[in-house]
Amino acid sequence: MYDKSKLIKNDNVNVLKGVFKNAGEINFEFIEGKSLSTVCEECINYSLDKFIEKLCEYIDKIIDKDAINLDAIFDNFIFEGDKLTAIDCEWVYDSSMDFINDRKTFIKYRALHNFYQNNAEKIKDKFGLSEEEFLLKFEIDDMDGLDFIERQFQEYIHGDYQEVYLDNYFVETVSRDTLNEGLEALKELPYAKNKIRELDAINQDRELAIKEMTRLRTLTDNHVNNLGIIIDNLRHENEELAKTLNVYNGNLSIPFQNQKKA
Repeated sequence: MYDKSKLIKNDNVNVLKGVFKNAGEINFEFIEGKSLSTVCEECINYSLDKFIEKLCEYIDKIIDKDAINLDAIFDNFIFEGDKLTAIDCEWVYDSSMDFINDRKTFIKYRALHNFYQNNAEKIKDKFGLSEEEFLLKFEIDDMDGLDFIERQFQEYIHGDYQEVYLDNYFVETVSRDTLNEGLEALKELPYAKNKIRELDAINQDRELAIKEMTRLRTLTDNHVNNLGIIIDNLRHENEELAKTLNVYNGNLSIPFQNQKKA
């Protein structure tokens, strides 16, 4: 499909050329710049009219004259200065894709649908637009029909292996906010590591304290047991002494009784 990218005619866009090396391998040069998706995301800060106006401007730029670049979504374009470069033109229309009747509308739908899905929360918060309301701003009023064509297109691309392909190669889109949160979390990582070390040291001290308390408790329990035995022995000895005293007192009373009789 990359060979067909040469058929794309667009004065507003440079098409990145790949170099074939081995079977199934193609290399592209690294392009520095700002992605069109990022530029469009920044436009959300504008008023609604200005936002729609800028997106219409970029849509007009990325759709080629013959509307054959079906990969024309904002993520696939990089701004090099004022010029756009298409970095991915894998899927180019040919006659076997006759289920796509209105190619220009379909390409516009794909670009805007993808953009809305990636920025839905921001667009809803700023403008209160659902995806259907958002697409109506660009004169797209058959969202269900275009979604059906998109499903046909995906089936055409991946065929019977679509589900396997999606599971192996597609990943969930991560928003800029989520990435920034991840970067902030990474900045806190050294502090977190130090905190973990401190907690580990505290835990070790606590473990030593618990071991010492356990040792003292064991000693205390042993002393208590020994004292119990000693107390029991003393009680027994007291009982024996009491018996001896009773016998002794009994023997002392006999002489007094004899004196009285005399």
